[in-house]
Amino acid sequence: LELLRSNIHRYDIDKIEKQLSIIHKSADHTYKLLVDILSWARAQSSSFPFEPVLIDFCAVCNEVYAEIKPVAMAKNISISIPSSDCVTVFADVNMLKSVLRNLVTNALKFTEAGGHVEVKANLGADGVIVSVVDNGIGMEPEVAADLFDLTKKFSTKGTAGEHGTGIGLLLCKDFVEKHGGQIWVKSTAGLGSTFGFSLPNRNN
Repeated sequence: LELLRSNIHRYDIDKIEKQLSIIHKSADHTYKLLVDILSWARAQSSSFPFEPVLIDFCAVCNEVYAEIKPVAMAKNISISIPSSDCVTVFADVNMLKSVLRNLVTNALKFTEAGGHVEVKANLGADGVIVSVVDNGIGMEPEVAADLFDLTKKFSTKGTAGEHGTGIGLLLCKDFVEKHGGQIWVKSTAGLGSTFGFSLPNRNN
């Protein structure tokens, strides 16, 4: 920004556009990082409201899908979400949206153009199991093992050079555990990843 400010009358339009693009990407990354840090800090301090109610999981999926559809279209990645014949979950709407948004966005980030991401929900004896499955680049076992470890937080560039904050998955872990559930990942390098989490039923 300082270079652009100092040389605005000497740079040609291509140079100005290139530097504005760099500034935009930096500002966008900083904004996402700030939002994630504030959300995580609120969750840690218990100031993030937790108000679980009975909700239609499919309706939540549709709302999240509407938000991230432009990202999927930009990378030519198809997304499948549960149909209208869906399950009911006992969850905090905002936290559930945040978890789904983070996991699906993460799947898009590490999936090549022309790939596919699927969100599934299965009703079990103890509650609902939600899975976000992609056929992306996957990861090595040692990397997968450290994803939810706060002391080993890191961020990896996506298939199109996308930047992450490294905090999104930690936020997902906190929100899922707030519901009394668990979160996990199964992945194979070159074959894709499956992120899953459980939402115990209301009685539990």
